[in-house]
Amino acid sequence: DPAKCMGAFAREQLNAFDQVAAGTWYWTWRLQHDSWFWSMQYAINAGAMPPAYFPFGWTPSTAVSREDVVNTANTKREEWREKRLEGHKSYVSQWKGEFGFDHYAAGFDKGLDAALKFFSQLGCPSKVGFVRQLASEHAAEYVAQHGHEQWKWEFEDGFREAIEEFNDYCQSLDFTQD
Repeated sequence: DPAKCMGAFAREQLNAFDQVAAGTWYWTWRLQHDSWFWSMQYAINAGAMPPAYFPFGWTPSTAVSREDVVNTANTKREEWREKRLEGHKSYVSQWKGEFGFDHYAAGFDKGLDAALKFFSQLGCPSKVGFVRQLASEHAAEYVAQHGHEQWKWEFEDGFREAIEEFNDYCQSLDFTQD
């Protein structure tokens, strides 16, 4: 069945883009003489493309609400921060010197806030794209407000790891219907 084959391909493409890009798009919405999946409208009508794509497998009719996800993430914030901070401390302890672990923690909180904003405040749950760029921009703001340029890298690490922790959490959820 061509629709099943193209649907499997489309799902793999969406998953791949979900992992490495900042979003997805389809080149053509509709063609005058449409056939064989060259347009988004044809692919949706043939059942090869979902009518709406949501990261993490979430759909509006799933058993887990966005509000539940956000509330749980906020409840687990300190636990996740401490777990990631311990891993960070363990990693950097191989080098001598001073470290700014409080800046890592500040970055973690900002990163989790960003992940929650993308997940909850847009039209549908979204994942943060271009994480390194966003971390760098938030770190620059942080340094402008608080100083401590030498700890910018720790803020960025915390920011990125918070987003990774949230994404891991969402991937672990069962978004199937009741």
